[in-house]
Amino acid sequence: MLYLTDDDIGKLVSIGEVVESLRLVFRQADRRTAHYAPRTRVNASSGLLDTMGAVSDEWGLAAVKSYFISHGRIQFFLTLYAAGAEEPVAIMQAKKLGQLRTGAASALATDILASRDAETMGCIGTGYQAGTQVDGVMAVRHIERILVHSRSPSHMRKFADGIRKRHDVRVIELGTVSSEFSEAEVISCATNSTVPVLDTGVPGELCHINAIGGYRPDMVEIGPDLVSSCVTIATDLKEQAMKESGELISAVSSGEVKWTDITEMTDLVAGRVHKRKNASSKRTLFKSLGVSVEDLAAAKLAYDAAISLGIGMDL
Repeated sequence: MLYLTDDDIGKLVSIGEVVESLRLVFRQADRRTAHYAPRTRVNASSGLLDTMGAVSDEWGLAAVKSYFISHGRIQFFLTLYAAGAEEPVAIMQAKKLGQLRTGAASALATDILASRDAETMGCIGTGYQAGTQVDGVMAVRHIERILVHSRSPSHMRKFADGIRKRHDVRVIELGTVSSEFSEAEVISCATNSTVPVLDTGVPGELCHINAIGGYRPDMVEIGPDLVSSCVTIATDLKEQAMKESGELISAVSSGEVKWTDITEMTDLVAGRVHKRKNASSKRTLFKSLGVSVEDLAAAKLAYDAAISLGIGMDL
C-alpha cells in the first residue's frame, strides 16, 4: 500500500491533466460506468465528519475521501481501492487533491461554457482554493489579464504575487468588486460569504461565472437575481446542490429558476447544455460543490504517476 503526501501529489499531477481526467470520468458517469453519491455529513460536538465515495468500473478503482473538521483544523485523507485487491492500494493526504480537482472542475465547466476568446479573468477571494481557480482557467483559456479582489489587502498582494510567479500574465489588484470586473469573460468566486459578493450590475452579458466557495445553504456568493439571469446554470451533482448550494436554493425559492433548469456536469461533457428560455442574459454559471468522482479522477492520476516514478512511501 502506497502513502502519498500533499507535497508528493503537488509534484506528480498538473491541473491540466486533472481537467482531462475529470472529462473522462464524467463521460464514464454518463455511460453509467462511474458511480457516485452526494456527500454525507456527521455533526458532533467534537467536530464535523464528511465522507464521499466513487467507483469507476472502467478503471477498476474506487475511492473514499473523508475529512474531519475539529477545533479549527481539517484533516483530509483519501483511500484508493483496486478491484480484486486484498487491501487498499494507496492512502493519500487529500488537501492538495481537493484544490486540484476543484480548480479542474471549474476549468472543465469554463472550457465548455465560456467564450473561446476569453482574455480577462476575475477572481474574487484569495483563500486556499482560489489559486487553482486561476491555474485551471489558465489551462483552458489564453488569459492575458487577471483582476483580483480580496477583503484583505495583504492577502490580495500575496495572492497576486503568487500568480505572477506562476504565470506570464498581468495581475490587477482591486480594493472593491468594481465595474472593471465587467470586462472579465470569466469570473471565479472563492469566498465563504453569506451575502452576495457579485450582483447583476457587475458581470458582462457574456460572462461565465464559477461559484466555488459556498457549501452550505446559508452561504451565498451570488444572489438569486444574478443566478436567474444566466442562460445556462450548471452544477456537479443536482442532488447534492439541493442540500448544500445556498445560491441555487435561493434562486429556486425565488421562483425564477426551476431545478429542471439546472444542468449537471455529466450533461455538459456529453454536449447536453440546457439553455433557459427566460434568461435575461447570455451569462453562464457553474456552481461547484465538489463530488467524489472528481477526487477519484485526481487520485488515479497521482497513483499512476507515483507508481511510474517511484514516488511515495510503502506502508
